[in-house]
Amino acid sequence: MKKISVEELKKKMDAGGEVQLVDVRSSQEYLSARIVQAQFAPITHFDHYAPLLDKEREVYALCGGGGRAGEFCRMLERLGGYTPVVVDGGIRAWIERGYPVEIGPKQMWSLERQTRFGAGMLALLGVLLGAFVHPGFLLLAGFIGAGLMFAAVTNFCGFSILLSKMPWNRQAEDGSAAA
Repeated sequence: MKKISVEELKKKMDAGGEVQLVDVRSSQEYLSARIVQAQFAPITHFDHYAPLLDKEREVYALCGGGGRAGEFCRMLERLGGYTPVVVDGGIRAWIERGYPVEIGPKQMWSLERQTRFGAGMLALLGVLLGAFVHPGFLLLAGFIGAGLMFAAVTNFCGFSILLSKMPWNRQAEDGSAAA
């Protein structure tokens, strides 16, 4: 799979060439910090956004660190006709280099942070209930640990998907705040 560093991407953008850059993160992540030139195309709505992309130009996919962008590019390759490129390091690498981003309101935690908090809370709850109520509750902590390992190995986290569907994480399709 083709990749590009954030430095190379920035040079292309600065050279005045029009770059087809898509941000495949969740709407909440996109609203919190985004590259102004990036189109919002969340991977969760791939079927809606993919046909809107220009097949005649390379598609530079950007996410938080590169994992979802890689998956988005693999999905484009399966459709055929696209030339997908992963932006290596994602928005985190872009921000670390000091490149410009538009920052939105910091009202909510990122989906990743919500997932870590929720998993930690459930694991702690399982341990506490196992110690003070019934040992069977320890299975909850084990289930959460196994789920985290599965998410790391497969790069798929069902808990994150569930959290993304919660009302506080729902945003309008265009990336603007839901009314």
